[in-house]
Amino acid sequence: DTGMTRTGQLPGTYWYMAPEQHYAPDLVDQRTDIYSLGLTFWELLTGFRPSGVDPQPPSKVNPTVPKEFDEILRTMLASRIDDRPTTMLE
Repeated sequence: DTGMTRTGQLPGTYWYMAPEQHYAPDLVDQRTDIYSLGLTFWELLTGFRPSGVDPQPPSKVNPTVPKEFDEILRTMLASRIDDRPTTMLE
């Protein structure tokens, strides 16, 4: 076993995959990466992976997180790809 992705397998780390990677791979674009980065930030700020479709704001999980991050991460982690920023600058 080479550990490489094989034909028919989804590339990526399951816990950090955006919903469209599972149900609509033809929609995958840069917003998919924004979702994964949002998950990574959320976990770094709280020490946990978010659970559920609409996770709590990180400032509620870790009170030392500035509330300004809540809205940024909420949009990065939007379930619908169209509700996410289209670029990181946005």
